[in-house]
Amino acid sequence: MALKNLKNRTNLRLNAESKAELTDEELREHQLIAKEALDEIKRICEKNDIPYYLIAGTCLGAVRHKGFIPWDDDIDIGILNRDYPRFEAAVSKELSDKFTWISNYTSKKYPRLFGKVLHDGFGCVDCFQLVKTADTPKGRERHRKGRLIWYKLFVRKIGCYWSGENLLFYYISVILEKFISWDTVIRMFRRNEARYENKDTHYYMNINSVYKTEKETIRAEWLFPSGKVTFEGDEYSTVNDTDAYLTHLYGDYMTPTPPDKRRQKHMLVRFSEDGVSLKGAEN
Repeated sequence: MALKNLKNRTNLRLNAESKAELTDEELREHQLIAKEALDEIKRICEKNDIPYYLIAGTCLGAVRHKGFIPWDDDIDIGILNRDYPRFEAAVSKELSDKFTWISNYTSKKYPRLFGKVLHDGFGCVDCFQLVKTADTPKGRERHRKGRLIWYKLFVRKIGCYWSGENLLFYYISVILEKFISWDTVIRMFRRNEARYENKDTHYYMNINSVYKTEKETIRAEWLFPSGKVTFEGDEYSTVNDTDAYLTHLYGDYMTPTPPDKRRQKHMLVRFSEDGVSLKGAEN
């Protein structure tokens, strides 16, 4: 197995996160392991009647390549926010022993606000919350900005500092962090995510993505009812209108990124439960 010694070649960061550069052979092997993890998620979701959606680069890869984008190293899925607690409970209980579920509830040092399925500590599937949001751009921006102060405290809780961060906000958050518990920070994130859950709006958002707000906005009619797509030879659920969704997210999505604009090195980030550094981490 090309990946068997990968853990021994990683560049350790704060004893908890590491990165490994992959050869093309190792990348493909990791992709196939990630696909196994996706099959586990599909099995669990279908058993528990939980809708899931291939989104972002995985949806793009399915439509354009019928599988992974050749230089991609993980899988992105979306779970409706109202279903996420059931999803996390089911995955935590039913996931194959080959894989590990990590989230803010399994590790207080995990530096993401969405859960991941890991294999030997390396990310295979990112599981994003798709939250209901406002019908206007200003309302959606306010919705997302509602997480900012809590994000500052979240970063402090996991012991990280962003280079270039405003020093005034940094010191304010350092002080506040002493008086606000981890559970409160996470609870406030979850409360903000659910702000529009019971309102009659027609948009959803991948609120914890790195893209800008409007890029991650999804019209309800693009999402429902779910569609099907072929990925690496098998059929999975995805958004209803892949063309509208992918055009909104990527523009001319059927034209591959020019070689000089692609990721030049295949890097995997390794996570552990006893503390993870945000510095240099990749989503």
